Amino acid sequence: MFVNEVIIATLEKGEKKSLDELYNFALMVFTSKLFELGFFVDLNGATNVEKQKEAFKMTRALFPHHIGHFIGLDVHDTLGLDFMQQPLKPNQVISIEPALYIPDNEKYPEKYRGIGVRIEDNILITQNGAENLTSLVPKRIDKLELILNME
Repeated sequence: MFVNEVIIATLEKGEKKSLDELYNFALMVFTSKLFELGFFVDLNGATNVEKQKEAFKMTRALFPHHIGHFIGLDVHDTLGLDFMQQPLKPNQVISIEPALYIPDNEKYPEKYRGIGVRIEDNILITQNGAENLTSLVPKRIDKLELILNME
């Protein structure tokens, strides 16, 4: 499951989290996935607490922007207004756009170096959950390849 799918599923269940809470949750999911992919092998000598802190720090560097923003407002329009910390409310429309940008650097697994991936969906917060307004837009490799190979 993609990180954006995990975040959207949380919203669809009716959890009224803030964008900051969703960002922190995305960091945890990304960090777990990156551990599985072998991104933190140089942390083997560290304690569990040290590993977690360093892994989160490295994940933040690879995911350098927030989880999303309000649609209809410029990202910078909400600065200083604490919107990112307030629980989402019905009728708000937000983007959910987790991304990873892997530098071409020897500290990362070779097959992922130089890759950037960003998957974005637009989500309507409803009274009982959320509706993905862009659910029909293909995001998985097999669906995208199918479209690209159509003649």
